[in-house]
Amino acid sequence: MQKHFYFALVAVILALIFAIAGCRKDPPAPATLILGFGTRSTYAKSFMPEEITISSIKIEGQGPGGEKVSAASTDSAPIELSLSPGSWLIAATGFNAKGLAVASGFLELTLGPSECQTKDIFLAPLAGEGSVSLSWTLSGSLDGVLSIEGSLTSSSGAVVPIAAPFGSKAGGGPLRFEALGNGGWKLELRLLKDGTALCGLADGVIVAAGMETKLSVLFKPPEAALSLSLVLPDYAATSFSVEPSLRRVSRGISLLFRAPVSEGISWYAEGVPLPCSGPELRYAPSPPPSGPFSLRIDCVAGRASLPRSGSAQASIRETQGLGGLAWGELIDKDSGSAASQARLRGLGDCRDLAWSADGAYLATAGKGANALSLLEAPAPGAVFPISCLGGPAGSRFCEPRLLSPSILRFLPNGSLLALSESEGAAYSISCGGEGLSLTGSLCTACLAGAKDLAVSPDGSCAYAAASGADAIALLSLSPGGTLVGASAAAAKGAGTLASFSRPGCLALSPDGATLAVGTAGDDAIYFFDRDGSTKGLAFRSRLDKAAFPALAPLSDPCFLAFSRDGASLFVLSYYGRAIVRLDRDPGTGLLSPVASAKSGLSGVMGFAYPKRLALSSDNRLLAIVGSGAEDGLALFDVGATGRLDYKGSLLPEAGCALPPRPSALAFSPDGRVLAVAADGYLSFFMVNTQ
Repeated sequence: MQKHFYFALVAVILALIFAIAGCRKDPPAPATLILGFGTRSTYAKSFMPEEITISSIKIEGQGPGGEKVSAASTDSAPIELSLSPGSWLIAATGFNAKGLAVASGFLELTLGPSECQTKDIFLAPLAGEGSVSLSWTLSGSLDGVLSIEGSLTSSSGAVVPIAAPFGSKAGGGPLRFEALGNGGWKLELRLLKDGTALCGLADGVIVAAGMETKLSVLFKPPEAALSLSLVLPDYAATSFSVEPSLRRVSRGISLLFRAPVSEGISWYAEGVPLPCSGPELRYAPSPPPSGPFSLRIDCVAGRASLPRSGSAQASIRETQGLGGLAWGELIDKDSGSAASQARLRGLGDCRDLAWSADGAYLATAGKGANALSLLEAPAPGAVFPISCLGGPAGSRFCEPRLLSPSILRFLPNGSLLALSESEGAAYSISCGGEGLSLTGSLCTACLAGAKDLAVSPDGSCAYAAASGADAIALLSLSPGGTLVGASAAAAKGAGTLASFSRPGCLALSPDGATLAVGTAGDDAIYFFDRDGSTKGLAFRSRLDKAAFPALAPLSDPCFLAFSRDGASLFVLSYYGRAIVRLDRDPGTGLLSPVASAKSGLSGVMGFAYPKRLALSSDNRLLAIVGSGAEDGLALFDVGATGRLDYKGSLLPEAGCALPPRPSALAFSPDGRVLAVAADGYLSFFMVNTQ
């Protein structure tokens, strides 16, 4: 009986052991969390003082079943945590070098078995109040009663006014502002002389709880320019680029600036708020101060805890005029933001300009820079570089393959056609929403030494003067403006073209019926009748140098231009240093010289080494640029039949309006703007159309 009892007891114990073993399961595989910290911005306006710099981060987490974890990072490096699967709340606290908490953040997440996640915790300033210390200094001296004024505005709209006498010549302050809520504040500050604002700025600052943010401002007469040094926390606000970052304009020009943000924008001129809240600012100083001056433009975006800001500069100079022209703006390819400089590579060794038919865009051909640039160019003060095609300066091979462009024309459909004299090549380029892109290229013997280009009125073809081939090349184009093929439409040969040598310039009459060609080899002007259906050319007549005035000889004709009505042809003679006007005889239809002017004679100057001419769309003004050391821009009134009335010249040494050795120029289609290019520069003149 007792024996059976023991056997039964053992069986029960074994059953209990097996039952317990059957209920036990292996623990779930742990999960992994790789934790990073968003404590540093990509831009800091100044240095970070030790007392508000995060030097260590403490991590505390609570997970499933009350499980806890803790860790620390001394250099803000990512931390790898092994955690049980389930829901976790991770808190992070940033400490300065003295062990004081300056920022915090938290993260909620759910982890599965064996799962690995990578997360960031953004550390924001601790809730509470901080302070701002503002001081200022003066470089140089100013007479009169000086003072400063402005305000600090919080993200919630609270305004703290700033007003104080300037103090001694060495400056003043510090002004202290206590009990400021942590987060983003907007600073506006202006320097006043006898109650009139001279200059100022607007920018975003950060206030950290329990910390002091130090602001230091430097005023620099005589332009009363302003520089700003902000002492910010490590989680400083970021900046953006205002385009353009620099405008050089004449007095009275309306300035257009753009910011790459769309909401919560405030604009300022020298710290004075402007009535504009969109991504574009149109501004004209009124009334503008006397003499040259500089103007600072600021843009502050949003009222978030981390404000963003950007600034630009305007350099205002006295207006320079010539006849019906008034200088408006000068663009330098080497100034402005890095993005702007990259888009302006086509100004390097610039050889040609071309306006689109609607006047919305201007293209430049930079032969030495191996690039084309496209600018949005509605008017001076509102010009923006938007795209560039080609390689950097000095590059012979680039992607897409575009080599040494020297001649440029817009097609009626808005695309571009370019020639390379050194490569004997032609390129077709689209100008779509993505910018410039190469759509076709041709390199053929009939394009050797290509020097000039004329596009048919319907855009179906173009003609190129190929000096190296002694030929006129016919370029066939698709309806979309892409190059299809090339052939010789006229070339040196027996009979009437026996003397046809080194064609260097050409012009197509507005109706497309007549092609005029200037040849340097035999110093002559050839006229061809053009067949609109076959695109073929038939020789009609030749005008040699014997027909030209002795004081304005036809020696190496370098540029031709028909008047809008086709009744006149203007011929620029390189070695003759002259401009000659040819008018059409109503009876015979032939063109013959009726007026001329030579640089260096009778007070005419500015084109001892002529490069290009441009004729305004109303047939009233003719402009010429010369690339000699003493050359510039010469202007003629050609409104009256048979006249070349010299109105004067503008030379580079006269001021900042005209760059040295100009090489190309073009009137806008509406005749209101004249663009003049030189190596690295582009100048815009406004035309008085009255």
